[in-house]
Amino acid sequence: MDGDPFGELSLYDLDDEDFEEPDSQVISQLRVFTKSEFEPEMLRQAATDMKYKREMGRFIERQFSDGNIGDLLLDWLVRNVYTGRRLTDKVKRELRPSAQEVVSDFLNGLRKSTAKSSGINTTSEETQGYYIVRNILWNVINDPEDVVMRDHKTYCTIQLGEGARSRKRICLLRFNRHEHKRVGLFDSGDEEQVEISSVYEINRYAERIRARARQILKLEK
Repeated sequence: MDGDPFGELSLYDLDDEDFEEPDSQVISQLRVFTKSEFEPEMLRQAATDMKYKREMGRFIERQFSDGNIGDLLLDWLVRNVYTGRRLTDKVKRELRPSAQEVVSDFLNGLRKSTAKSSGINTTSEETQGYYIVRNILWNVINDPEDVVMRDHKTYCTIQLGEGARSRKRICLLRFNRHEHKRVGLFDSGDEEQVEISSVYEINRYAERIRARARQILKLEK
């Protein structure tokens, strides 16, 4: 057997939506490991795919480490478009800022396209709700940028820090599926959904939102 695992899964990195959608990528990947669908050859292929996907992902991450384009990617881009007589290191240095900008614009466009094709549409009310929560937490969280929003098809998560960690959820904005807007609160443990008629009514639950943020900060220590 390989010394390194071909795949790793942390339940902390999953959202409820990963389990609510039966055809989600996570569920599809895990299904081949179940007893009812176990097939050695299929499992071998799945393990191989996961291994190389992981390594390719790590390679891509290295090409964008610290927000800068990697030398290999820069070299590949420049060699495919440069029309000068001789490609020197000086030319690459001069073209690096342009290449960095092109790649950044491409990735931003790809993210928008992916969000659109997945049916995710961040509404103005969700954005308003996010900033209301940030304002509520101004005296609890040192850096307001640490309060981030992650939109899904059926709800919007407001959490502390990046990643898909349910234990970092501050609250949920359930504005998409129900006839009336609801806010999911976690200060008492499991989610409690409260109904609001206006996004500004989130302020009624300011103390509970602050309490939840303090719980998360305490767990992080």
